[in-house]
Amino acid sequence: MSTPSNYRPAKADRVALVILMLLGAAIIIASAIDFVTSTVRTLGPGQHTINPTFFELPAKLPLGPGGAEVSAVVTAATVDVPGLVAPATGFLIAEQATSFVAITTVIVCLLILGKRALRGVFFGRGNTALVVTTGFAAIFGVMLPPILGQMGTTEALLDLSEGDYFSFGVSANPVYFFVAIFVFGIIATAYTVGARIQRETEGLV
Repeated sequence: MSTPSNYRPAKADRVALVILMLLGAAIIIASAIDFVTSTVRTLGPGQHTINPTFFELPAKLPLGPGGAEVSAVVTAATVDVPGLVAPATGFLIAEQATSFVAITTVIVCLLILGKRALRGVFFGRGNTALVVTTGFAAIFGVMLPPILGQMGTTEALLDLSEGDYFSFGVSANPVYFFVAIFVFGIIATAYTVGARIQRETEGLV
């Protein structure tokens, strides 16, 4: 349970919190617009551009003198396909939807935390739940969209090659993922301990 404390943020802190809350709302609106436009573009007919990740795909590139071809290994590229098959369309829309939901969830939770901070509520089970939800949404928002996007491009390449080419890979540095989990764990633990200390302190008053 979250209970207001006697402390109230200073005027400058309240102004900063309000500005951040307005920026958060603006980000949600911008993300919604981007999600709608990206979805409409994905569902549209005609040529589409995809960005697949390859595992050391051999290629000849005109990088030599006078445009002479040289051997190279391609790990990422931009490919134009004449159209998207249904599985590719579904995965690409799921990528965009997952990203939008994650961004919205994170910002809404932070907006609620900001609103509670304006009322002097900094710790409590409710705030801890918001922090945990924010962390999980951020982690899944970082993990899932690239996987879904690569699944979509894989389906598009399979259709383009008529089943002759298959490649699936996601380019990511796992160190950043573990650092994010560590930071999330520290923050969640701090909020949990803070809420417990606040309850014990209130019980002594």
